[in-house]
Amino acid sequence: MKKYLTVLLVFVAAALCSGDAVAFAKKKKPDALPRTSPSFSELDKDMDGKITLKEYKVGFPDAKDVEKEFNSLDTNGDGTLSISEYKAGHPDPVPQKKPKKGKKNA
Repeated sequence: MKKYLTVLLVFVAAALCSGDAVAFAKKKKPDALPRTSPSFSELDKDMDGKITLKEYKVGFPDAKDVEKEFNSLDTNGDGTLSISEYKAGHPDPVPQKKPKKGKKNA
């Protein structure tokens, strides 16, 4: 009987902990901004270090004038976007760090 209760207790504890773990995993970090555009590597499907207009269109299917936007980012006019050209138009979100309470700046 004692062994049965121990096993039951272990299962109950595991069930309670797994629910907390799932909730913790789903919790978004409050100090990170939401990503508004795909990363360079997500768009560069053939991994050649450049984004073509075709790859760009796949990444921004809801853009109104995607070709015009692409051409405005293609500053050297070679028909592709380098990582620097892409990042100039789509900067990565910067996390907003909150100061820790109770700590003094030295």
